Amino acid sequence: MAQSNGSAADAQQSNDLAKQTPAKNDDGNALDGRLFKRILTFLLPYKGWVALALLGTFAVAFLGPLMPKLVQVAIDDHIVVGDIDGLRLIGPPEGHEAEGGIVAVQMDGVHPHDLAVLLDAQGVMCRAGHHCTMPLHAHLANEPDAPQVETSLRASAYVYNPLAAADRLAAALRFAARALRGDRTTVFA
Repeated sequence: MAQSNGSAADAQQSNDLAKQTPAKNDDGNALDGRLFKRILTFLLPYKGWVALALLGTFAVAFLGPLMPKLVQVAIDDHIVVGDIDGLRLIGPPEGHEAEGGIVAVQMDGVHPHDLAVLLDAQGVMCRAGHHCTMPLHAHLANEPDAPQVETSLRASAYVYNPLAAADRLAAALRFAARALRGDRTTVFA
């Protein structure tokens, strides 16, 4: 077979082939049943994995609405505003329900990166920084009685997090507040 060098004849041959290939099958459907049979033939050796993937997809879709509930429980029952000295909850506004699986906080006099290091040492994984919301952080820093740090600490929850994770987050925040404010009995006890 001769090698193709991208000539005009090759382009014409491809164009002719495209014109001959029907966009729809004889029934007028855009997808052909033969295509599905070929796909199923290729997937047959992996049927267990495909079933597991589908089951996982449906389970996550079904349990997805629990995320805001987990965050609401974390906020209402574990991270009560005023319970931890200097802790400021960022969103949701007063009287609104949590819509996602994220809790964002700031602590007076403590940079979120320092707070994240202490929480990590307590086994609580968080993210600290701007989180791609620099304008929002700048706006929040200009509010009265707001910390002047234009970053925040963010903890995320998903369907695989138990409610005990909210307890651990609150305990780690209390520990960090005491440790970063110089309470040596907390750190070395």
